[in-house]
Amino acid sequence: MTRRQKEARRAMERRIAAQSAAQSKQSVPESSFWEKFRTGLATMRTNLSKAPTRVLSASAVALLVFWIPVAWITVDHLVTPLILDVRGVTVEAFVDQRFYGRSSHTLDVQTLEGPQFSTTLEHWPRGLEVGDLFNLTYDPQQPNRATAEDAPWIDATVIQFLFLALLILPLGLLLVPIALELARRGWSRATSRRGADSTDAPGTRPRDMQRAYPAAVRYLRSNTETQPAIMTFAVFVLIPALLVLGSGTLAVVQVAEAAALHQRGGSGTAIVDRTNTVSGWGERVEIHFVAPAEPRVRPVRTTVTNLADVHFEGERIKIVYDPEHPENAVEAGAVAWGWSEWNAIFFFVASAAFGAVSFPAVVPRLGRAVRRDQPTIG
Repeated sequence: MTRRQKEARRAMERRIAAQSAAQSKQSVPESSFWEKFRTGLATMRTNLSKAPTRVLSASAVALLVFWIPVAWITVDHLVTPLILDVRGVTVEAFVDQRFYGRSSHTLDVQTLEGPQFSTTLEHWPRGLEVGDLFNLTYDPQQPNRATAEDAPWIDATVIQFLFLALLILPLGLLLVPIALELARRGWSRATSRRGADSTDAPGTRPRDMQRAYPAAVRYLRSNTETQPAIMTFAVFVLIPALLVLGSGTLAVVQVAEAAALHQRGGSGTAIVDRTNTVSGWGERVEIHFVAPAEPRVRPVRTTVTNLADVHFEGERIKIVYDPEHPENAVEAGAVAWGWSEWNAIFFFVASAAFGAVSFPAVVPRLGRAVRRDQPTIG
């Protein structure tokens, strides 16, 4: 074969290869956006179905921990102008203090007209400094929701948070497939064991509940075997014991104070000195009043966390107090069991539950370590 024939053959082979490549591209059409989207959803469902339940639950909790605060702050910022436009009250106020932070600053302001209260602003008009007067619009039902007149709705702080919200809030969509997969697994487990549970004797606990506690003890024991004994004692024995003792004592004191108010509580009138202007969970006011006694004593000053309404500085409120311990007081008409009492019960139950698992898991190991370190006699 001559050189010219070889070149002609190579050129023909190249043309045939180019034609076959063009035909293959025409025969396989490019996938559309929705087809790719459906393929991605199918792949995600497959991966979720293969993931362990523990990993899915931890992922859902981690997403909620980051997503709920960001969503709450975003919604609150969006609805604040609407709420203040409907029921806002405008009063004259002055700037009390200004605090400088790393990323943002805040102003502590106080009203001049009644009702008097203090609150913190994160957005204010440019040029507002300490001592300046301005118009403040607040929500009478929740006075800490307030804004200064002519304050920008969007400023540098809002823009910084907007980037964070754009990063965190879309992740909330991942909760939907995770929740559906967890619900499917829970339903499958419930239906598969319904027949076995129906044969159990009345009043007996489900088998899962019977196995959960020993499994938790074994898991904690296996994870602390390699840890130093002193650290194991401090983290899993000493700290839980102190938490149980402290929270239990606080819970007993709260119960005793509530019982004392119910048995021998007396009525009186107090004046509000300071208030955190928070309506709902976490509300408190500092008050002073004179308890009837002979000879007349100086005013009693205390903090009240059980309130029936929002109050402001200088306001008179009706209270119920313990004559033997006047610092134990609540507002008249308020529920004697409020957020501070629930906090005490929550910490006591949580620390007791942890101690119920940690003590049997690590105490036997610590006992063996102590006996092994003791010197033998003879």
